[in-house]
This record gives sequence, structure tokens and C-alpha cells, in this order.
Amino acid sequence: MLVKLTRLLKESSLYALNALALPFVGIIMVPIFTRIFSPDEYGVVDLIATVMAFLTLFLIAGLDNGIGRYYYDSTSVEDRKKTVSSGIFYLAISSLVVIIILMLFSGGLSLIFFGSKEYSLILVLALACVPFIVLCSSFANLLRFRLQPVRAVTIALGTLLLQTGLIVCFVVFLRMGIIGIYVATLITQLAFAIVGFLLTRDSYAVVFVPERLKQMLFFGLPYLLLSVCYYVMTNSDRYFLNYYWGLSEVGVYGIGYKLASVIGIAVAGFQFAWGPFVLSTYKDEDAKQTFARVFDYVSVAVCVSLLGLSLFSRELLYVFTTEQYFEAYRVVPFISASIVTYTLGAYFSVGIGITKKTIHMAWVSIVAALVNLLLNWLLIPHFGMVGAAASTVISFLILAISLMVISQRLYSVPYRFGANGTMYFVTVLIIAVVYIVLMKDMSWLNVGVKVLLVLGFLLVPFALKLVGTAEVRYLYSLVVRSRTE
Repeated sequence: MLVKLTRLLKESSLYALNALALPFVGIIMVPIFTRIFSPDEYGVVDLIATVMAFLTLFLIAGLDNGIGRYYYDSTSVEDRKKTVSSGIFYLAISSLVVIIILMLFSGGLSLIFFGSKEYSLILVLALACVPFIVLCSSFANLLRFRLQPVRAVTIALGTLLLQTGLIVCFVVFLRMGIIGIYVATLITQLAFAIVGFLLTRDSYAVVFVPERLKQMLFFGLPYLLLSVCYYVMTNSDRYFLNYYWGLSEVGVYGIGYKLASVIGIAVAGFQFAWGPFVLSTYKDEDAKQTFARVFDYVSVAVCVSLLGLSLFSRELLYVFTTEQYFEAYRVVPFISASIVTYTLGAYFSVGIGITKKTIHMAWVSIVAALVNLLLNWLLIPHFGMVGAAASTVISFLILAISLMVISQRLYSVPYRFGANGTMYFVTVLIIAVVYIVLMKDMSWLNVGVKVLLVLGFLLVPFALKLVGTAEVRYLYSLVVRSRTE
């Protein structure tokens, strides 16, 4: 088990480089955008981002998961080439055709989203980015399945750094406004789509196997429904907010969402490494025990991160934004908890993928998305962005619990739900008390109290025996070994 955990930790650490860079760059961009763009303009950027995210998910259609599942089932190099080539060829052609069709209706789409055709050119540029985003994502996923995390991180980090640099150049120095964001994105995604192809070129052959594509799509389509419903649960609230409260509320909520997304630092590297790790080890004798221990460790990491980010959200907003965005702190605990819930529920429902019963993801995600839409309709008109955030976390709880129950019936893993559940309860209780008593005042005394609460919480996982001295000694030995190598 130690050998497996070491491998998982090393791969997660590599992927965490990109995970650390993404929110770091996002935090850097927040003071730039909030000083250049008004809340209304930032609302436009946020809405377009949700459109691009949805299209990317829709076009990939869960095929990335299908490629990964059948990649490990393939028994020869040639068979793997059939799997990869059939999937990538389909993604390239289908995404290009769909985006060209949508471009023809950019004026109407601008009218639907913004009530004006003013943003049609910006939408065209944003749409043009999507096929290359799909390809970059597919190439990076293939490198993960090939267990080449260094190359996968190279694509991800290179894309992030180049795109950020170009955005700063076009928006700040050349004063191109919103349009500069998407010019920079188009240039970057095109460049790294080429890089990704060159890094993976030995995985392809001039072959297309419709039957293999059909198998991968059948396996992956439930993931598409899960992704679409994930999009609904994380983005539909913007449209309700825009309708009932206006673009300004969307802009403030978007900043709160961006800050809350920093919670992904704790798990993003793990998420990239986890899928290939599960599929390559689930047949081992001690696989279930390994999965259970990893669940404990990830639970501890996300709870500490959730607590720290929630308690200091107002101070972070004070440093990185202007006064008109300060109220975004109210949504940070809800959105952070949503991300944590999805991570623990969806990623550790390993039995669904292992047994290929992905159809369960379809109906569960649909139910959760419908609940989210209903709650958005009921809560947002009365509570604004706080109602939106509450709707998100409730729907993610339904999704995560349902997936975990189904997974355990298909492939039971000895997760310690009692101890972990106690730790989750303590985390939520501390956040609730602090938000009620301390969040309205940013005095140094309150900051000190919150620091002590976070430090005190570190004793909880030890008391519940989720981690112990053995884990501390193991991590220390890895640090010492890395210094001597």
C-alpha cells in the first residue's frame, strides 16, 4: 500500500503545480479585472465563461472517460491506438462542426444572453476558442492515462501562463477591453493544441473504428450527463441572478465563486492522478483498503482548506478586490462546501466506473440538477446570491450521497463514514459560529481567534484517528528522501 500511495502522492504533487498556479493566477487577475471592468462588465465575462464551459463539456461528451476506460482494457499497442485515434478524431471533427454552426447564430445568442447584439463579436471569438480547448483537454488527459504527468502538467501550465500573459498584455497595456481576453485565449489554445498533438503523436494511427467509438460513447455519455448537470448546478444560478437581480449581482457572485474555487488547490492535483490510479490498481488485493485510506486523507485536507478559506474570506476580498465586491464573502462557505462535496462524493464513488455501471450517473445527476433549478427559482428571487449558493450546496449533497450509496452497493469500500462525518460536522459548526459572531468585524482580535480555531481543528483528525503519527513520519521521510536525491 505504501508503494501505491507514494506513486499517487508523487503524481498528485506534479498535478498540484498546475492546481496551485490556476488559483494563484486567478487571484492576481482579480484586482486587475475589478479595477478595469465594472461589475456589469465582469458579469458579461462570467456569463461567457459559463457558456464556454458548457460547450466544452457537451462536445467532449464524456469521451475522455471512455478513452481512459478502454485504454486500460486494451491488450496491445495497436489496439490502444485504435481506441485513442477513434476518440480524438471524433472530438476534433464534431467540435469544429458544432462551433461553426453556433457562430452563424452569434447575434441571436448575444440577444438571448445579454438582451443585445452588442456582444456578438466577442461571442464569435469565444466560440472559436472552444474546439482547441477540447483538443488541449483531450491531449492532457491522454498523457495522464499514459502515466506521463510531467508532460500533462507542461501543457496545463504552459497554457495557463501564456494565456495569462497575453490577457494582461491585451487588456491592461493595449486596452482592448473584454475582447482582449478572448483574443489571448484563442492564440494560446491554438498553440498548445499543436504542442499537445506533438507530445502524443506516437499514440495515433490512421484508423477509425466505429464500433470502438460506440463502446466509448456508451460508457462516457453518462459522464456527459453528469458534466452537464454539474454545469447546471454551478452555472445556472448566474442566469437566475441576472434575471432577478442584474449583472452587478452576477459580477459580485462571480468574484465570490472565484475565491471559493481556491479550495480546488487541496484536491485538484489529486483529482488528475486519481482516475488513472483507480483504473490501474482496482484489481489488486489491497485496493479497497488503499481507496479507504486515501478517502481519509483527502477528507482531512479538504476540511482544513474549507475551514481556512471560509473563515478568512472577508480578509482575502479586502486585499484583492475593491469595496463593491466585499459582500462576496457571504457565498464563499457554500460554494467551497459544494466543491468539497462533489470531490468526496463523485471521485470516491469508484464502484460505478469499475463495474461500468455509469448509467446510474445519468439519472442521479438529472435529479440533482432539477433540484438545483427548483431551488434557484425558489430562493434567488428572495435571497439573491446567498440563495444561489445555498441551492448549489444542497444539490451537490444530493448528488454526492446518491452516488456514494450506489457505488457502495456495486463495489463496497470500507470507508470510515462515522469518523469522517464527525469531522465534517465540526467543520460546519465552526464556520457557522464564526459567520454569526465574528465576520462583521475584521479586527485583529477576531483574526487571532480565527487563527486559533484553524490550528485547534488540526487536532480533530488525530482525535478521530483519521491520521496518526505513522502518516506524519511517512511524509517526513518523503521530504528527507527528496532532499537527498
